[in-house]
Amino acid sequence: MLPSLGKVANCKVVVTAHYTDFKRGFPVDLATYHKNQESKIELAKNLIFQSLKIFPYLKHISFDSWYAKSSLIWFINSLKLFWYSKLREDRIVIYQGELMRASGLVKATATLFTRPDKRFIDLRQVWVKNLGYCRLVIDKITEEHVVTNNPSLPPEKVFEYYGLRWKIDEFYREAKDNLAFDQFQIRKDSSIKRHWYLVFLAYTFWIHSKLKAVMSKIYQGTLKTLSEMAKVIQNLNLLKLAIQPTNVLMLNLSLKVIN
Repeated sequence: MLPSLGKVANCKVVVTAHYTDFKRGFPVDLATYHKNQESKIELAKNLIFQSLKIFPYLKHISFDSWYAKSSLIWFINSLKLFWYSKLREDRIVIYQGELMRASGLVKATATLFTRPDKRFIDLRQVWVKNLGYCRLVIDKITEEHVVTNNPSLPPEKVFEYYGLRWKIDEFYREAKDNLAFDQFQIRKDSSIKRHWYLVFLAYTFWIHSKLKAVMSKIYQGTLKTLSEMAKVIQNLNLLKLAIQPTNVLMLNLSLKVIN
């Protein structure tokens, strides 16, 4: 079932790895998922392993709640990396010997974490079904649950490190809206991957151009969005196709006049 279409459809499923920090985020690699072949968890393991070859000093891995499975957790632990994931509210946990859903932890700890200046509930040793013992941090305002194996980060930093994952969601939104990530009329797996890698390159160029302001040499205004950059590139292609490019045409396209 494809929610965006509201019906059953043939789809290509992709698992991606991204680099993110507090300034930038960009895609690194991808793997296509095929039914009855490698699971998405196995694909994620391979992407993490390959990413370590590119970023040998990588120390932190963040992923969404679907990937919070024991096999992936054990794999990351074996690499001696720190991991962060959101915990679904219906996950089963054991707290003070009592079996409950994660959503019940806020109420169960109400008498222990009463200080109004403390936003986070930090449960350092909680057993989570299929994950084992983890550190669990809860935001009392949003009631979001984040699990990790990092024992030393302050609670707010645990949420910040997990929050870096949202740059991946930004990539998918921008790539689909402005770079036709999910719009292709080809069937060969190699051709589809080639299309996706071109989207990777275009998005990475966008991130680079924002950080370095590389488009300022040819564009009069300030590029704030990916759609604005795509429009400028379209205008550059239009200028290239013009029989006799003139400064008037360049000005009309908001491009800087070249003397």
